[in-house]
Amino acid sequence: MPTRRRPVADAAALLLSDVEAVDRATARLRVLMRRLQDVQETPPWFAAVIDAHITAATIAAADLARAASCLRALSESRAPDGAKPEGTTVPPPLEHDRRLPE
Repeated sequence: MPTRRRPVADAAALLLSDVEAVDRATARLRVLMRRLQDVQETPPWFAAVIDAHITAATIAAADLARAASCLRALSESRAPDGAKPEGTTVPPPLEHDRRLPE
């Protein structure tokens, strides 16, 4: 009987690669913000918009990493015969506030 171990582990790995992609994009936004912070032609709203995107990306990366961790734990807890894992598979509530700064 096939197990769900591999697809769950694959999903965890995919989420981790998404975390890396979001982290790279966040780093590029930080570089862009530093590069343009002293340029006169930069619109006054630019820094606030970039900061909001950096915040959102940081939260998204943390959420994806947490989901990947939960999926990896679920994958590792499944028995080879496909039996359900012991305990809960529901992650604890998120510890951060999902609202973005206004």
